[in-house]
Amino acid sequence: MVQARHVITRSYETSLYDHQQTFRLLWHHLDQIGHLHRVNQAAPGRLASGRESSEERAELELFLTLYARIGTAGTAG
Repeated sequence: MVQARHVITRSYETSLYDHQQTFRLLWHHLDQIGHLHRVNQAAPGRLASGRESSEERAELELFLTLYARIGTAGTAG
């Protein structure tokens, strides 16, 4: 049982690491091509327009939160 728990925990940690690495690579790529900057500039206007669905509003707000916390600092390495 202990051995099974170790395998499951190790698999989870590896999977989480892979997801984090994927996110970093994608964020870096989107930053390098200027997409993050463009979305960051357009998002407040889109939110203020009131034309976005509640799901789109939530996604834009999440993006703005992430961009404010990570910005381009998350692209190192």
